[in-house]
Amino acid sequence: MQLICQPEWSPACTAFGHHESHSRHTWWSLLIRGFAALALAVLLLILREISLSHMALLFFGYAMIDGVVNLAGAITAAQSHQRWGSLLLEAIGGIAVGLISIAWPGMTMM
Repeated sequence: MQLICQPEWSPACTAFGHHESHSRHTWWSLLIRGFAALALAVLLLILREISLSHMALLFFGYAMIDGVVNLAGAITAAQSHQRWGSLLLEAIGGIAVGLISIAWPGMTMM
């Protein structure tokens, strides 16, 4: 059974991700973020004895990819007149956490 949902009928349609045009425009975002997360996990499993600073550097790379992809998703959503605020907030948060992980690697691993 397929859910027929028009965003103008109910705010819940958009809130639960049933707005097809939004998912059509941002599928690449989930794909890139998923590959980045898997790459981070594989690297951490392979490089078991890396130093804390190198681990923070790997996490920095992941957080920056995540933040930049969220930023691109927010821009794409804004251009197609979709909800973009949460993506922008995630982008700012991801980039900030990435920068904090480099600035204070010891604090990151606590």
